[in-house]
Amino acid sequence: MRVDLMAELQRREITERIRQARTEAGLTQPEMANLLEVAMRTYQNYESERVPWDLMGRISDITGRSLRWLLHGESEATTYADLAGMVEQQKALATAIAELTEVVRRLSPPGEGNERRAS
Repeated sequence: MRVDLMAELQRREITERIRQARTEAGLTQPEMANLLEVAMRTYQNYESERVPWDLMGRISDITGRSLRWLLHGESEATTYADLAGMVEQQKALATAIAELTEVVRRLSPPGEGNERRAS
């Protein structure tokens, strides 16, 4: 009996995360049903009583939430796209800092330790 209760709690948590992922992705139930190519009532069951094991990968792709989060509620791992975006942001920041440093160097009066060194 205890195993059945645990399974029921896990199922409820997963169906709730499916609903949360859909709403956070800005999708309605009819839109999600259409994207998954299932009937509207079938999709409604996914958010209330039935875990669509065979569609979890597609739900993850559509909503942008990881399978780990959908199934277990665990924090999402950083994706390659996230890392690539962070690298681009760091490059842009480094360029902006270099440009600002050059402006400050040019505006600083001589004798402030900012003279150009002969190369």
